[in-house]
Amino acid sequence: MLTLCIFMMFQLPFLLFAQINCRISGKVSDKNGKPLEYVLLTLYRYQQKDSVKKMATFTDLKGNYSFIVIDTGNYAIKASQMGYTAQLSPRQHCSISKTVLQSNLLMSENSTQLSEVAIKGKKPLIERKADRLIFNVEGSAVAAGNPLLEVMRMVPGLAVVNDKLNIRGKEGLIVMIDNRRSYMSGDELLSYLKNTPAESIAQLEIISNPSAKYDAEGNVGIVHIRTKKNTATGTTGTLSQTIGIGKYLKSTTGGQLSYVTEKLILFGNSYLSYNKSYDNYGTTSYIDNGDQINSNNHNIQLSKNNYSYQAGFDYRLHKNSNFGAVLEGSLRPGYQSLGTSKVEKTGTQPQFIQSLNPSATDNRNISANLHYSLNNDNNTALFSADANYVSYSYDLQSRLTDEYYANAQYEQGNLPRQEQLRNRSLRAVDVWAGKADYNHKWSEKHSLESGLKWSQVQTNSDLAYESLQNTIWENDPGRTNQYLFKEQIYAAYLNYNGQFGKYSIQTGLRAEQTSNKGFSKTLNSEVKRNYLKLFPSIFISSNFGKDHSWSAAYSYRIDRPTYSHLNPFTFINNPYSYFRGNPYLKPQYTHNLEANYDFRKKLFLSLSYQHTVDMISEVAEQGVSAGIIGGTRANLNGMDSYSFSVNAPFQLTENWEANIYLGVFNNRIRDIKGFSNQQTTFTTSFTTSFNLPAAVVLDLNGNYQSAMSYGTMLLDPIYGFNAGLKKSFMDKKISLRLNVSDVFKVQKLVYHSAYAGISTFGLNTSESRVFRLTATYKFGKVKAAAQRKTGVEEEQKRARN
Repeated sequence: MLTLCIFMMFQLPFLLFAQINCRISGKVSDKNGKPLEYVLLTLYRYQQKDSVKKMATFTDLKGNYSFIVIDTGNYAIKASQMGYTAQLSPRQHCSISKTVLQSNLLMSENSTQLSEVAIKGKKPLIERKADRLIFNVEGSAVAAGNPLLEVMRMVPGLAVVNDKLNIRGKEGLIVMIDNRRSYMSGDELLSYLKNTPAESIAQLEIISNPSAKYDAEGNVGIVHIRTKKNTATGTTGTLSQTIGIGKYLKSTTGGQLSYVTEKLILFGNSYLSYNKSYDNYGTTSYIDNGDQINSNNHNIQLSKNNYSYQAGFDYRLHKNSNFGAVLEGSLRPGYQSLGTSKVEKTGTQPQFIQSLNPSATDNRNISANLHYSLNNDNNTALFSADANYVSYSYDLQSRLTDEYYANAQYEQGNLPRQEQLRNRSLRAVDVWAGKADYNHKWSEKHSLESGLKWSQVQTNSDLAYESLQNTIWENDPGRTNQYLFKEQIYAAYLNYNGQFGKYSIQTGLRAEQTSNKGFSKTLNSEVKRNYLKLFPSIFISSNFGKDHSWSAAYSYRIDRPTYSHLNPFTFINNPYSYFRGNPYLKPQYTHNLEANYDFRKKLFLSLSYQHTVDMISEVAEQGVSAGIIGGTRANLNGMDSYSFSVNAPFQLTENWEANIYLGVFNNRIRDIKGFSNQQTTFTTSFTTSFNLPAAVVLDLNGNYQSAMSYGTMLLDPIYGFNAGLKKSFMDKKISLRLNVSDVFKVQKLVYHSAYAGISTFGLNTSESRVFRLTATYKFGKVKAAAQRKTGVEEEQKRARN
């Protein structure tokens, strides 16, 4: 509630001071009248002989821009874009009697030299475009120094529940990194998000309705992570150091380096981090037979050194072709944790168990990409190809000491019965993927995209347990397991883009053939699947008037169960709980419908509906023996979700910008056994940035989400508040950022569930409040040079659509 009060406090000034005196708008085109998108517009106010830069923005996909100013005076607009000569509009006077100004600009290509004038504009923290929401991580003071997982909590509409990404209570987000699918899931994805620093990330994009050229996987869309890259000609780089303190000390050290010429781009980054933290998990479960099980787990991550790195190049073979490669990965050697747990069972056969579980993990991820592109002289045809290899390895060694008491014996302090286990868990995941895309633009208003893709995922999971019997370690066959999984997907797509008067249409069809096989050596069981599915999509948009635009989209998508969920083995957590895989899990399929309205790029309304069939959810079950609780993944009957959201960016004054997000959604989850979980949820978040005296920037971020249905669970409200300060020195070569996450230490996960005769209450807490100080130093010299044509500009443009 404290966070809500602060949120309302920051909304009051919107009502008190939102006075608009003057609107300056226009359109930027080339000499042929073609609109230019993503042109940097800088607004200058003239005072006597001097000019003062007030604010900056970018043109939209139609070349339009708009500024709102509240001070009377003389204003001019400067338009800048690489490859074009900068243009300055005539001065216009804004006054009470003249509040609407129009300024259209024509830009001419400059193929020889960039302008000597450095134009710098500040991107808003949050941008909303027709098909995606963008969170500009590199411009945020509250994001500085945080791991990527914590930054994602700050993105409107995106939530992190039990370390899993979801939108509006639905899992199924696919992660892409620099236009390439990551293929990470489960522990591998969690490790990446927890150990990637915000300093290496430029933007996060949430794409809710991807077109047919994207994989059909992901029932609620794509999270696209764009890493930082510098394409300015010359040698440039950054060095950064973050020191954090919560309950434990944290540190991240690293930097980036790039070297750019007319033909070659070399880039790389590397970060070393130390992060000690803790998590608490507590549950109380009631079974129909009268038994009650209380469980409390405390885990301290004694992280040593975590390394992440990226290196790559792009080389211009000739004016129309480009070749490049990227190598990236992370190492987490000797990652140690200390787990302690207490489990108490009352009712029939009461017992108390106390456990100590120290472990060490060696986790290594590596991925390699080769890419090539070729376009013709007039850029009407583009061919591109990619080859990818991804490898994840996980090596866990742990030792478990369990002490068993009857309740009365524990209270009297009697010696327990003791059991000792040791575990060696090896997991390897190898992914090979290749794709080729061709885009042909046969006129200014019509183009056709097509492509082929093949991918193969192969996993090997080997879990070995030994128990101590009279000083001798012996294999425990009840806990030992080996599982092999292999999946191949063949895909092809066609995607048409057309302009019919004021209507833009994009429609496509994707076909995916899936073949997989899971084999449990332990149980000597094999399950195969082979199926072909078609995934249509359509996107329509139009403008009506100069201030209004709308769009509508439909897509059909799939979520396949992960290999770990298909493993039929029963994993024993303690004598009263287990988790087993389900080899007969089916994919879930989702119909996505979405309609959007945009007013002056200042107000965005969105209405959506999702219908999911065979929804995959974690469910509880009663074990064969009384008083034992199991967990597994099952296909529920389905899910229907309705949502409405409002996103409003504000430029209140030249020194104050903000973004408000309001949403309401209703999720109804059904099971064929008659179970239903339905909840209407309200969610809101705000991000605001102030330019304070002495060139200090204050960023604030807050969020609130009311009770929400999540699979078979009902989650209590979740909320948090973050704050950050930023100050630059030496012509912005040095910057200092101080922030604190979860200022009031209120972030926690409280959930309830009642399913299969088992009622559970759970509470999860972690080290959420952390103070961080980040120092960044930029070095290098940028040279003026001709605009570099890589041959992939059109592909990059298509990636934004």
